[in-house]
Amino acid sequence: MRDRRRLRVESAGPVSRRTRFSASFYAARGWEQWLGPTSALTPTGILRTEEEDGGIYVLPAVLPLNLSGELICDWRDGDVW
Repeated sequence: MRDRRRLRVESAGPVSRRTRFSASFYAARGWEQWLGPTSALTPTGILRTEEEDGGIYVLPAVLPLNLSGELICDWRDGDVW
């Protein structure tokens, strides 16, 4: 069974658009860069979102996070992250 934890996720945009400012902005406020692969849970199944790898930051809460694990977001129209 997968370990499902709720956490707040913020996207800094695709890696190609991420700037040093956004990385330092989030890090200074306690956000951590997600190092693992990213995907979206779409109506047709799980779809990898490689363009978002390295551009997602999470704000850890009470439970420790495995930042190198897989991170899957819910599907929505438009930009899923």
